[in-house]
Amino acid sequence: ELVFMDKKILIDHLFLERDMQFLSIDGVLSNDPEDDVEVNAINVHIEEFASIFFPDVDIKGRLNGSLEISTPFTSVAIDGDLSANQVYINDQEIGDINVGGNWDNEQERFFLQGKLMYLQERTFDFGGHFYPLRADNNLDFILNFSEMDIQFVNAFMDPDVLSDISGTIKGNLTVKGKTESPIIDGKLNLFNANVKVGILGVNYKVAKGPLRFDGDNNGIYAELPVKDEEGNDAYIFGQVFHENFENWNMDLDFVFDERMRKRGAPQNRLLVLNTKYKEGEVYYGKAYATGTANINMHDNITEINVTARTEKGTKIDLPMYGSGEISEYDFISFEKDSITNIDDKVNLTGVLLNLNIQPTTDAEVRLIFNALTEDVMVANGNGDLNITADRFGNVFMMGQYTISSGKYNFVMN
Repeated sequence: ELVFMDKKILIDHLFLERDMQFLSIDGVLSNDPEDDVEVNAINVHIEEFASIFFPDVDIKGRLNGSLEISTPFTSVAIDGDLSANQVYINDQEIGDINVGGNWDNEQERFFLQGKLMYLQERTFDFGGHFYPLRADNNLDFILNFSEMDIQFVNAFMDPDVLSDISGTIKGNLTVKGKTESPIIDGKLNLFNANVKVGILGVNYKVAKGPLRFDGDNNGIYAELPVKDEEGNDAYIFGQVFHENFENWNMDLDFVFDERMRKRGAPQNRLLVLNTKYKEGEVYYGKAYATGTANINMHDNITEINVTARTEKGTKIDLPMYGSGEISEYDFISFEKDSITNIDDKVNLTGVLLNLNIQPTTDAEVRLIFNALTEDVMVANGNGDLNITADRFGNVFMMGQYTISSGKYNFVMN
């Protein structure tokens, strides 16, 4: 029963049940602090209501717990505990989440605390106060990360771009300031991390590296030692900035040149490509390089600048076959000293690309006209190539490549 009275709402044993889910609401809402409403949830499916607030995210789990709500028309007070069990986001397991809190009427603040349990281990917890009546400084929280698993990040990534993300983070952050512009300070350490870069087909690992949060400048800074899947070394220097968690900007520098030896790296090359043939691929194979790269993301534009030289062990295959004869291919057109790639399968819209590649005789390039008959041209050489792309997806290649040695296994049908 639901009864509306003068400045009061009476809720008399409102009970909802479906498929072993139970939700009950009982009590009185008014300005009298002695009145309250108790809400009890048992085995409520989170996906039943999560899709309303997060339509693009698949959230699953079971909600249990109770809340007591009073004085909602003046300064709302809420006491209780809620737990979300077996939580999954986009099929990635998060764990069990527990949140509890109570209202301090004298200090006019909520005390909130919570924890995350993953595989029966406590991996994250937080505690602090929220001052809803303050115009400024209404947040005062401490976040503790105890080897928190980061696999859940996979749920928010395009697997064709980044996948197989794993690792743990440990450290402490403080959250202060206003709700709409929180100030986050502190340091986290990343342990045993892995990420696979889809376009390269390579797994990169970080054994340990710091992430520093600077709340005054809305910045996150990283200096991470990286290894490829063969143990070769590189370094990433990163800066991420935001405006109150909007308008994100990112600047990443990748170093895999002779400076790595000064840091004690045993090998002076990095695996930058390790892919197999797939229908429609313009190139595939295995490539090693030394050099530098920068990725800058701002205003929905991604700028990629690479300066690299191929190294020993590089073998790149360029498939020149398909459903028709080689003379029918139109994905490469020759224009004086330039080669313009017009294959519309490669979508680089919004990307500004500038690749300065120095091929060496250590690199082997194979032009495959017919894989079944082994109609293949193999070449080694050197030169300087510049590959650029504008934000409209137009790709250009210019430069000179001189073949120093090679062979052609010609097959006549």
